[in-house]
Amino acid sequence: MDIEDIKNFKYKVSHVFNYHFQKVAEALWSKYKNGNAYSTITIADIKQIDENKFVFVRRMDRRGEVAYEKIVYNRRQPKIVADLYVNNDKTKARDVCERCVYTYDSLKGSVNYNLIVIKEMWTKFIRVKLSEWGIGQMERLLKAAPSI
Repeated sequence: MDIEDIKNFKYKVSHVFNYHFQKVAEALWSKYKNGNAYSTITIADIKQIDENKFVFVRRMDRRGEVAYEKIVYNRRQPKIVADLYVNNDKTKARDVCERCVYTYDSLKGSVNYNLIVIKEMWTKFIRVKLSEWGIGQMERLLKAAPSI
């Protein structure tokens, strides 16, 4: 399912990173592996799907609330899709509540970032502020990284 296929979402946040896809992917990995001060993050699973695609799952535990993020890196397209799952207390299943998609625009040499919120875990104001903070963090990582 592509981001364009999701029709029932609450809101969308977009940004353009004016860097090559590989540099954005490396900064994203650095951001993922370092975690943050608010939750305990572990890599729950990692595997290679084929010669161009791999997937890893992050487990995030914040004061007893557990969420999982499945990140699929596709170097052929090039594209990264990250789905955030939370537990549904009614059905005992995991529901996708957010999807982030990073796609490379080869004509502009930039990466388009789109976050869609499917199921709200926070208020829109807080989620947008968290997105702005995350985008700022990525921009700082990209500026500090050596050129590719």
